[in-house]
Amino acid sequence: MTQITAAIIQARKNLHQLAETAFNETRTSSYVAGFLRDLDLPVRTGVAGTGVVAVVEGDSAGPTVALRSDMDALPVAEATGVEWASLTPGVMHACGHDTHMAMLLGAAMLLSEEARAGRLHGRVKLIFQPAEEYPGGADPMIREGVMDCPKVDRVIGMHVNPDLPVGQVGIKRGPVTAAMDQFTVVLTGRGGHAATPHNAVDALVAACEFVNGLQQIVSRKIDPLEPAIVSVGRLVSGTAFNIVAETAEIVGTVRTVTESTRDRIEAQIRARALALAQATGVAAEVTYSRGYPPVVNHEDMVLIARRACSRVVGAGDVVEVSSPSMVGEDFAYFARLVPGILIWLGAAPLSGERVPLHHPKFLVPEEVLETGARVLAEVALEALQY
Repeated sequence: MTQITAAIIQARKNLHQLAETAFNETRTSSYVAGFLRDLDLPVRTGVAGTGVVAVVEGDSAGPTVALRSDMDALPVAEATGVEWASLTPGVMHACGHDTHMAMLLGAAMLLSEEARAGRLHGRVKLIFQPAEEYPGGADPMIREGVMDCPKVDRVIGMHVNPDLPVGQVGIKRGPVTAAMDQFTVVLTGRGGHAATPHNAVDALVAACEFVNGLQQIVSRKIDPLEPAIVSVGRLVSGTAFNIVAETAEIVGTVRTVTESTRDRIEAQIRARALALAQATGVAAEVTYSRGYPPVVNHEDMVLIARRACSRVVGAGDVVEVSSPSMVGEDFAYFARLVPGILIWLGAAPLSGERVPLHHPKFLVPEEVLETGARVLAEVALEALQY
């Protein structure tokens, strides 16, 4: 085991234990900053609250490439059973951000070696971002100037993917993740006795009709070749078995990969709420909140990443991903400003149970860590050539 490999593995275990939720990553950012300072890198802390930024300096005449890792954990009680499980009750790194940070720290070690050897032509900015899960730390970091001084020319992100085998890297052209929106529909009717429903306006019945009707938006109003999801996650209504519900609240999410489909679905939700109100007599209030935009991989960065990743894992293990993931990812805010790419890193376990992201037993295999660090470093080095 090399010194870098050992350092990455230990960093991952330490960070996994420190698990903290969005904008609460104080111990996490302190650990990251200390690791970077030990590499003699200039470090800026407190960016967007808990964010950390460092720069590996090479030739001053070259471009600036940014590597980004997310830092936050999830409000999930860990059930992995590892000795280095989260020490924060009810919070764990169920999305692999502990490994993202460890791999970026490993890339910092590799790039620092390149800089000392005079082989780094430009500079690499290391961005450790809080609150990726929600409400999002990328945009606040941007507003605080993380993409400036020095100005970033290209940006690279990476996320572990339990649907790809360990040792593989997935790269996709165009949209790679979806826009992540939320809608809330509040229906207000008139309560009454369940024995005399004709004297009331039942918000619960109207809500059920509305939820069922939402399923027709994707199936009947959107091109079947266009990825889109409308999903209701919460419906709250009623107070007792013998009372007609006066109010109902419906909360759901919309996932799309193009702005035109995003606009169309929002308009459909509003139109259906208005039609429901006219048909049933309830009052309908719609709140539609646009969240993260889709991550769209830049064509030049796709070519750069494919060449670099082939040198790390071999061309046969750099796979073309055909469909976007419908998850949200606020790396999109960085990739809207400069050419960017989000890379999938295979993290399916070599044996044993395979569980999805955000599961209490989710754990990235240790074998992934050095590969991820070398992929980040190599893609950054390749990007500095342009």
